[in-house]
Amino acid sequence: MKIGVDIDGVLANQVPHILGLVNQKYGLELKKSDIKMWNQPIPNTDTDIEKEIEYALLDSNYVLTMPVIEGAVKSLRLLSSAGHFIMVVSDRPRETEEATLKWLQKEQLIFHDFRNTRGLSREFLPIDVLVDDKLDNVKAFARRHVAILFSQPWNQAHKSLNELIEQERVICANGWSDVVSILKSLEGIMLGRKKQ
Repeated sequence: MKIGVDIDGVLANQVPHILGLVNQKYGLELKKSDIKMWNQPIPNTDTDIEKEIEYALLDSNYVLTMPVIEGAVKSLRLLSSAGHFIMVVSDRPRETEEATLKWLQKEQLIFHDFRNTRGLSREFLPIDVLVDDKLDNVKAFARRHVAILFSQPWNQAHKSLNELIEQERVICANGWSDVVSILKSLEGIMLGRKKQ
């Protein structure tokens, strides 16, 4: 299969990373579980998490020191060794591409292609399955294919996906071990369709 994998919130544990900076900058004690939406307002400020991340991403040191989500390295290695094609996708500002590619290599995250989808819809990428934590990306992609929603505190209010979940066009995953299991199931379904 051709598998698209989002970076932030799926490979990169970006929210705890930005919260370290935000808490220090604004004298707060926000935790990852406090972030219920991607553009979560930061208390007593005129900014939000999304804006803080966008600004921080322009610092290559921030990008290069971002922690990896548990299980990501091992899972991508496993998927690649099983013959799957892995396309890493990101909506990060284009100025961050060099640092992002260095980070992927530094963290030994195996991939075959990288696409910056900033300003583009992911539904037209040449992939079979998308693993993403952003509701809009998952919903758009699932109109044509199958998407795996990588569960995070900011994507739990996903009523808009209920119909797609019932149709099994969106499948929720609680971490990388779930993603691998789901992909194995999907691989069996896709192989069955090709034989018919």
